Amino acid sequence: MVSMFNRNNIKHGFLGLVAALGFSVTAHAQSSVGHITGKAVAGDTILVQSTSGGFNREITITKDGKYQFRSVSPGQYQVTVKHADGITDATKAILVRVGSTARVQ
Repeated sequence: MVSMFNRNNIKHGFLGLVAALGFSVTAHAQSSVGHITGKAVAGDTILVQSTSGGFNREITITKDGKYQFRSVSPGQYQVTVKHADGITDATKAILVRVGSTARVQ
């Protein structure tokens, strides 16, 4: 009698499942960046600088006031808000961690 559930079929099915799970875990673990997000007033300019140098981005806020810097390397950053009227808020220090979003308060 021939059975669909012989040892070889079960063995190959199990190995396929293990391989599929292994690929999904390694693909997720390869993310090595984080994000920075916050809120400001339309017309404000947000400046983000790495304390170790090399990273410097600036954006101007539009409509809803929400901003996000995506794909930022982990580390310490300084966030400065320059208002449309020329006033600059005190610089805020934040820490970006792998796979997470640092929120500027």
